[in-house]
Amino acid sequence: MNLFGNSFFNSAPEHDRPPKTGAALYFQVFWDHLGKNLLMNVVCFAAFLPMMLGVSLGLIYENFWLSLLFGLTGGAIAAPFWCAFLRQAFHYFRPTHNAWFWEWKQTLAAIWKRAVIQGAIWGLLLSALLFVGQFFLNVMEDGMLPAPMVWVILILDFFLFSLVTVALGTPLCFDVQPFSAQLESALTFLKMHPGRLFFSALVFLIWYAFWLSMFPVSVPFAMLFAFWPMLLLTAQLQRPILDEQDAYAPQESAGPESAGQQTAPLAPLTFSERFEILMRRFWPLVVGILVVLSLGLGALRTILSWQEADLSIAFVHSDSLPDNVKSALETSLEELVGDLNGDGAAYVEINDYEVVFDGSATDSDMQTAGMTLLVTDLSQSISSIYIVEDADGFLALYEDQVDTSDMRSWADVPALAALEAGTYSLVEDISVDHTGQELLAGYAVFPAQDCADDIRELLLQK
Repeated sequence: MNLFGNSFFNSAPEHDRPPKTGAALYFQVFWDHLGKNLLMNVVCFAAFLPMMLGVSLGLIYENFWLSLLFGLTGGAIAAPFWCAFLRQAFHYFRPTHNAWFWEWKQTLAAIWKRAVIQGAIWGLLLSALLFVGQFFLNVMEDGMLPAPMVWVILILDFFLFSLVTVALGTPLCFDVQPFSAQLESALTFLKMHPGRLFFSALVFLIWYAFWLSMFPVSVPFAMLFAFWPMLLLTAQLQRPILDEQDAYAPQESAGPESAGQQTAPLAPLTFSERFEILMRRFWPLVVGILVVLSLGLGALRTILSWQEADLSIAFVHSDSLPDNVKSALETSLEELVGDLNGDGAAYVEINDYEVVFDGSATDSDMQTAGMTLLVTDLSQSISSIYIVEDADGFLALYEDQVDTSDMRSWADVPALAALEAGTYSLVEDISVDHTGQELLAGYAVFPAQDCADDIRELLLQK
């Protein structure tokens, strides 16, 4: 489709033009069905969300069974929508494709039972592979296995998973037969066209490895673009295979009633008419461009404004730090610590986690969020120092992740007790100013296991 030709602005038939192939065909389908793809991508993303969140929690908490449980249930929820989306991608390559929403619902109704079962198996395998992958990466970081061996093992494992996904996904979209028949179709595909399937699996693996490597920046983009570009490519690569198996019968587009029929010349269109046609035909592209620009500018701003902290310090307590206290602590700690990483600026990051360890939490959502952030912080060694209100409750869960040999109270650490910590007021006694030092005096101070010596020397005078 020529963006600047007459066909962009009028409805002249294109049946007399040679059919597009290769990349030109891909981008034509990409363009023509952009709005539908964006909509179905959001639906598919929502279907995958339970599995993504659940398996991530299992990895964060290092709980293998939790990962398997959410992989099993989440895969069962997501698979019908993914398979229906894949079948729609095949339908997009039909010249007379029209009632997409009806076809999508029809596909869901036909395959959802088998897709649920196979999706549960896929989700189970994927969660297990992710957990095993995390284990191998930890082993590699500990120096127990060489990095090349670990990466070869992980790439082979996930490539085989991708190959099984693209080989079995297509028969499932078109077959309402037992799993054994779908497996036979997949093996036939693999035997007759190994190159196409292997290439599909490789691109599939690279595509999702990219999204995973960009996490969490990739999350808002994944909601719109995680699935359909790859599904379109899979459909284009595997369409000839289905043609040979008579599983996919493209329909010829309707032409003029007779070969000799002549079309009347079109009258010139005004600018407003052309603009109206342009917006009616390509509004999904306009919306997509605006969304991409908004998300891209937001991500770019986040990346450009990101600054590596010279010190990350965590406060773990039942109520968040008052704003004045937090601001004062950041300023005074930056003056004390200085530019440790040599980037030309002093920056201290305060991580404030609202967590109650004695079971008296009144806001379950806030408690869950605080616990998740704290566990992530501890597992990824984000903070160097942990300032804790309930030391006993904290140690009961995380004693092995901090240096208990150097535990002291805030008031007993001269460098901390001398900080300017600001003032704050309570709602019930707003006329009285309390100091941040009063608030923190009884808190316990725990260095992280890998707390750097210069941090210990500056803050703990060790």
